[in-house]
Formats: sequence, C-alpha cells, structure tokens
Amino acid sequence: MAATSRKLAESRDRERALETSRRELVAWISHDLRTPLAGLRAMSEALEDGVAADPNRYLRQIRR
Repeated sequence: MAATSRKLAESRDRERALETSRRELVAWISHDLRTPLAGLRAMSEALEDGVAADPNRYLRQIRR
C-alpha cells in the first residue's frame, strides 16, 4: 500500500513538472511571436494611416 501511494505521489510530481514545462514553453513561444508581430502591426497601421515615409519599404519588410 505504501509503495502504491509513493508511486502515485511520484506520478503527480512528474505531471506537475511536465505542466510547468509546458506552460514555460508556451510563454516563450508567445513572447517570441509577439515581438515580430508587434512590428508588423505597427508597419501595417502606419500604411493604413498614410504616415509611412516609404510605403514600398514597409511592404517589403512585411513580406520578408
């Protein structure tokens, strides 16, 4: 009975560790995606608002 309880506790600990790792991975990926997307959004808004000094340059950067 004690061995079963110990194995169950170890399994729960592994599950918590995996969940923590998964959350960290999602946070890192979200951050890495948000950074370039923020730049793309700013450039597209500048194009929409007509304030881009060189619209063709902005379009080339967005495509890249």
